[in-house]
Parts: sequence; structure tokens; C-alpha cells
Amino acid sequence: MSATAALLVIGSVGMPAATADVPAADAIDLSAPVYVRTGKGPQSVATGDFNSDGVLDLISADSQTSDLAIVFGLGGGTFREPVRLPQPVGSSPKTVVVSDFDGDRRQDLAVTLGTADVVNVLIGNGRGRFATPSSYPAGDSPGDMVARDLDDDGDADLVVANLRSDDVSVLLGDGEGGFAVEARYPVGDEPTALDVGDLNGDDVAGVVVANIVASTVSVLIGDGSGVLDLVADIPVADFPRDVILADFDGDDQLDMAVGTNDTMVDNRDTVSVFRGDGAGGFRGSRSYQVLDQVDSLTAADFNADGIVDLVVTTGYGPIFSRKGYVSVLEGTGGALAADPTTVESNSFPRMPTSPTSMGTATLTS
Repeated sequence: MSATAALLVIGSVGMPAATADVPAADAIDLSAPVYVRTGKGPQSVATGDFNSDGVLDLISADSQTSDLAIVFGLGGGTFREPVRLPQPVGSSPKTVVVSDFDGDRRQDLAVTLGTADVVNVLIGNGRGRFATPSSYPAGDSPGDMVARDLDDDGDADLVVANLRSDDVSVLLGDGEGGFAVEARYPVGDEPTALDVGDLNGDDVAGVVVANIVASTVSVLIGDGSGVLDLVADIPVADFPRDVILADFDGDDQLDMAVGTNDTMVDNRDTVSVFRGDGAGGFRGSRSYQVLDQVDSLTAADFNADGIVDLVVTTGYGPIFSRKGYVSVLEGTGGALAADPTTVESNSFPRMPTSPTSMGTATLTS
């Protein structure tokens, strides 16, 4: 089987997902999307092999129906119709993540509920079914979430951005599907997005958090036991919507990209890339203009040249008449290309017109 990188873009209010295959070639071409129907009002998408057939599946957190929907893969980048999970997950599901929380090599789910202030965890049986959710308290209005091992015990933990309580929750996994009582760490005003990675070369995960009202990114360094220490609040352009860690300049140290809604001039907004210093800090920044209303960022090597690229979803206009765009900032090994390649999603009859989430996957054929 051959592997193909794919970009996954999720639209709002009943719109389908679009997957754009990116061939192993010099040019990045997103002009031929494949449309995949998800649940209604998808807020986020994640990938995994939920029925153990060796083929990638999709799962979406759907706000209109307050549930999760699985889209089983058929291989070659094609998918079945969505199947709603019978288990109620609660109102306003926001972010769904996939990991093995109980150590049985089968993929499980965790989802944040923005109005219930909890994280629900669903253990998978490897045959496409999941147990009744177990609920774990988080902060006020939990949204973005990442599953990663923070305490170096080999078990997946959860880090959650709590929009209204201005903090992040850390829930340490026990390796058997359960989680300890949350620990809270203050960050800036209204954290809206986060990412996790080794910021200082000690093989311990740290966290960066975009604070949309404070217009800062909080940097928290981990101590290897699951405890986080706030070491910096980095000023960024106004209203950061997303933050992502990747090695954009090829020096084997994580850099940080921040997408902001900072200006209405010429319908342009900004993505800023801060270079990591390998010691937990970030120095300088280089800004790139993209279209208005940045929604989400994702990073991967989309053209198989060994260099990380950055993709940005944006939308412009009122919520029910917004035009959606996908912009690619191609990596050069030292910086990103100055001029993004932009695709207007409305040029495709069923492309999401209001992108809300994005991710990457490797599809097999």
C-alpha cells in the first residue's frame, strides 16, 4: 500500500468535511478535495482505526446533535456514511481526541463539553464501539484539548484549555482508562487553543496556550511529574485563535506558529512564527499575511520534501455567509514562503464555507 498525506478540513452547521490528498511532488495542490459527510455541526475531527481493520477512520464532535459521529474508512481515501455513537456525550461537545487510555492497544476517545465543564472519556473495544462515558471535571468552559504523556509513565494524560476560568487543567491518566482529579494552572485571559511538545530538549512535555483576550501565549514547562510551571507570557498580535508547535526552520528545535485575528485592513490577518531557542523560550518572530478571520492551523510535510509546511483556514464575513479559505505557507527549511497559496473553499460546491477545525492524516491506497 502507498501512503498519502491528506489535509482534513471541517466545516460548521451541517457542512461535510473535505479531505485533500497531497501527492509526493514538489507542488502542494489542494485543488481536488474529496467530500466526507460527518455529523451535524462538527466542531472538531480526529482520526484513528476504531474497528481494527488497518484503515483510518474519522470521528467528529457535533454540536447540533450533541454527540459523536464515526466515519469508517474504506481505504484509498474513501469513507462510509457517518454513524452516530449511541452513547450520549452531553451538550456542546467541543474537542475530541484519540488515544489508548487503558493500555489495551485499542483506541479510546476523550471529548470536552463546553457547557458541562467536564471531559468525557469513552473506552473503545476495537470493534467500532465504545463504553458509556466517564466524566471528569475540568475548568469553566473547556475547549481545546491534547492527549500526551506529561508525567513520563507511558500513559496518556489530558491537557485542557478552560476558556472562562483562564486556566488549563491537567488530568493524569492511570493507564487503566481512568484519570486523577484535575490540577489547574493559571494562564492568560480566555485561553482558546493549546499545543504540547518538548520545549527545552529534556524529553518532558511542555505546553503553549493562546489567550484570545489577553493577546498572549502562555508558556508552561513540565517537570516530568505532570506539574507545569508558567515561565512566560509572550505578547502576540491581537486575538490569537490558534497556536501550533513544529520545527519550521529545520534546527531540530520546536518553533511556534500563532494565528491571530488582529486587523481588518485589506481583509488580512496574521500568522506569526516564533523561533524556539531550545531552552523553553522563543525569540523574535516573522509574520505572514493571510486572509481575514484565522480559524485554525496545522503543520506537516505536505509535499514530501522533508520540510514542514503550515496550513491556515480562514473565513470572512457574517457567520451564515462567510467565505472559507485554505492557505498554504510552504516550508523552505529556513522560513516559510512569503506568499501563501490560497484556495477559496466556496469554489467547490460542497466545500465547508465556515471552517472550524483542521487536521492531517496519512491515507493508504
